[in-house]
Amino acid sequence: MISSPLFVIYDTRDNILDAKKGRLLELETAPYFYMDSKEKPFLKTQISASTYFNIKTKLQPVIAIRAATGTIVGTKPRSIPETERFYVGGNNSLRGYAYQFASNLDSNNRPTGGQSFVEMTIELRLKMNDDIGIVSFLDNGYAYNSVTPDLKKKLLHGAG
Repeated sequence: MISSPLFVIYDTRDNILDAKKGRLLELETAPYFYMDSKEKPFLKTQISASTYFNIKTKLQPVIAIRAATGTIVGTKPRSIPETERFYVGGNNSLRGYAYQFASNLDSNNRPTGGQSFVEMTIELRLKMNDDIGIVSFLDNGYAYNSVTPDLKKKLLHGAG
C-alpha cells in the first residue's frame, strides 16, 4: 500500500504546550493505493479545530474547546486495514474509556475501529501556581462503521 498525506495547519496559539489563547485548525487527507491487491483505493480525511480563551483573574482560568471528525471514502469498512481505521477512546480523545474502545467491538470484545468518527471536548483549566493546575473536562465521541458519523446512534461521554 502506498499513500502520500497532505497537511494544512493554521495555528495562532500563544504556546503550543500550554495555550491560553488562540486557535488551531488541522486538516489531513491522504489517498491510499494497494500495490498487490484488487482492493479499491480509498481517501482518508480528518479535520480538527481547537480554540482557547483566557480569563484574566487570579486563577487564570482557560477554557479550551476542541472538535474533530474524519471519514474514509471509496471502500467498505472491512476493506480498510485495521491500522488505517479511526479509533476513539483513551487519554487523547475520549477520556474515561479504554484506549480505542469507543467504537464497535467484535465478538472477542476488541475494538474494530470505524470508517468515520467524531470527538468533542471542553476543558476548564485553573492554574494554582507556576507548577500546579486543575483541569475539569467533558468529552464526547465515537467511531462509526459508516462513511459519516451517525449522531442519532451512540455518542459516548466522559467527564473528570
